[in-house]
Amino acid sequence: MSEYKKGDKVEYRPIGGDSDNVSHSVGEVVEVQGSGAVSIFSVNPAHPLTFPQDAKYTIRNDNTGKATTYQEKNIVSKA
Repeated sequence: MSEYKKGDKVEYRPIGGDSDNVSHSVGEVVEVQGSGAVSIFSVNPAHPLTFPQDAKYTIRNDNTGKATTYQEKNIVSKA
């Protein structure tokens, strides 16, 4: 399950991933992609293998109005 949802205002790092030495931006989550887990059926379909999947968020920047997709590690917190 993803921590952020469509409509949330978030503070995020547009470059550099989770590094602390880059500037932060504020924007609105406009789309959430991925549920946090992917199931792949093994030889026995009754027992699927589940692998974690990073959720991705499309965020519209408050200053520029441009929307870009980021990984969850780029998001600092809710604004």
